[in-house]
Amino acid sequence: MSASPSAASVAKRVIRAAHSAAASLVRRVVLATLAAAILPALAAWLGKRLVDAVVAGERSDAIWLLGAEAVVMVLLAVALQGAQLTKRLLGLRLGDTLRGRIASKASSLTLATLETPRVQDQLTRSRKQAGSRPMLYVERLLSIAKGALALAVAGTLLAGVHPVALIVVMLAGAPALLVTFRFARRHHDLEGRRTAMRREQSYLENVLSREDHAKEVRLLGIGDSLLRRWRTGANTLYGEQSELHRRESRAVTIAGAIGTVLFYGAYFGVVAMAVERVISLGEMTMALVLFRQAQSGVQSVVLGLGQLAQDQLYMADLFAFLDRPSPRDDVGLTAGPLPGDGIRLENVSFSYPGTEGEVLRDIDLHLPPGAVVGIVGQNGSGKSTLLKLILGLYEVDAGRITLDGLDLRQWNRRALWRRVAAVFQDFARYKLTIDENIELGDVSETEPVTRASIASGADEVRALLGGERRLGRSFPGGTDLSGGQWQKLALARAFYRESADIRVFDEPTAALDAITEAKVFDQIYSEPGAMTLVVAHRVAVLRRADEIVVLHEGKIAERGTHRSLLESGGRYAELFALQAESYVPA
Repeated sequence: MSASPSAASVAKRVIRAAHSAAASLVRRVVLATLAAAILPALAAWLGKRLVDAVVAGERSDAIWLLGAEAVVMVLLAVALQGAQLTKRLLGLRLGDTLRGRIASKASSLTLATLETPRVQDQLTRSRKQAGSRPMLYVERLLSIAKGALALAVAGTLLAGVHPVALIVVMLAGAPALLVTFRFARRHHDLEGRRTAMRREQSYLENVLSREDHAKEVRLLGIGDSLLRRWRTGANTLYGEQSELHRRESRAVTIAGAIGTVLFYGAYFGVVAMAVERVISLGEMTMALVLFRQAQSGVQSVVLGLGQLAQDQLYMADLFAFLDRPSPRDDVGLTAGPLPGDGIRLENVSFSYPGTEGEVLRDIDLHLPPGAVVGIVGQNGSGKSTLLKLILGLYEVDAGRITLDGLDLRQWNRRALWRRVAAVFQDFARYKLTIDENIELGDVSETEPVTRASIASGADEVRALLGGERRLGRSFPGGTDLSGGQWQKLALARAFYRESADIRVFDEPTAALDAITEAKVFDQIYSEPGAMTLVVAHRVAVLRRADEIVVLHEGKIAERGTHRSLLESGGRYAELFALQAESYVPA
């Protein structure tokens, strides 16, 4: 495991991110913070002069000093309000910038990386913190700078009253600083240990509140059961957090009491000096004001450093996620040495990271241009995984996959995926308009969606609702579709990408009626020159395939045409006969 980044490196990256998000806002907030740090001390100094002028009976001096102090206080109010407004605007811009970077990074990671629990935990923490934590970090830096500057100015003026006063100010903040640093690490460690539990809590909340779970939750009557599970997790989290907060509160109270005693000891010394006429009444007044400003400065620095220590750990998590290596999609070769050779799998084996046992073993397969290959097998036999390997979404553990004679690992991913049209079993349901759902199949295409919608049966959906109808009832004016209608849109996306010569269909008609299914498979079998893979549980739809591959426990158990597999009397013939019985009258 790599060492945690230093506080300086994290601070530098946060400042750089804020500057790139809104440079002008950063400059304005820095200037406002500097003014807010210096002006109170200037007001205290003018107050000292004012008191001494009043005591000396210098009327004219008292009047202009009073006016000057009033101007300083107006400027201070303007600076404080300006800093507050600017921080709000900067927070919005910085949060948007970092959320965009997180989304970009997540979309660039390999599928295998993104699916790992550790990366999911890291992504969850990053997304949770991105909206507020970076700006809080900036505010801590500003607060520390403001407090340190105010402390320096106040301390310089206090040193003129008595040198010991500055030492007292510094010592008063030490206990609180030690306590804050100590508990910052404990809070972060607890959050890290509980990230997986928080993800489960979030998942349960989604199940209880999202419309796509609502039917089963109500019909099965599992709402109370899931809610009890959620509350159990919430109580566990609360118990650990509350205990940590109690211990921290006790320690902070003790540290604050020590600091207060030291400050009031200094107050007593200043008052005693004024009584003994060692200092003037104006100097005493200034010293008392400066003590409070110094105390506030110490508190700002101590609290800021402690909170910054905690923020630093969260920001390090965020930057660790953003620094994860992403494969370059725009590098590699864009053509193979054997055009027209198609796709070849040679002794391919694969297992998911962090799991035991291979999902696929010793797979050999050839998919030439113009061929339709069907894949059948029981659930868990590796069918969907095989498709993802062929599409370059996973990398093989052993063997190799080639396209036109070139290993997929050497292909330019963008060039490879431009040749692909796919419909997955768990296809996406984009809550956009109907036509936008289809147009996502090829964002570089400008042709109407008519052809693709007819080929998939989605033209019926468009005719019924209109192509501009927004989908998703969670949006104003939106509507939902049936499972079959959503699948028609997914198929239309695939058919819309006319440039694709690699076509992959994973249970593409599972939710369709028989008439639409026949139309879709007519389209699938009629694509000239395309390399087509079809996964299907209903083997009857594969009768026209050029080759059918039967997977069993991650290996190829049988292969051949529909007729030859029936004649061999193996697994495929058994499956076909079993399904055929459903269509034979009793």
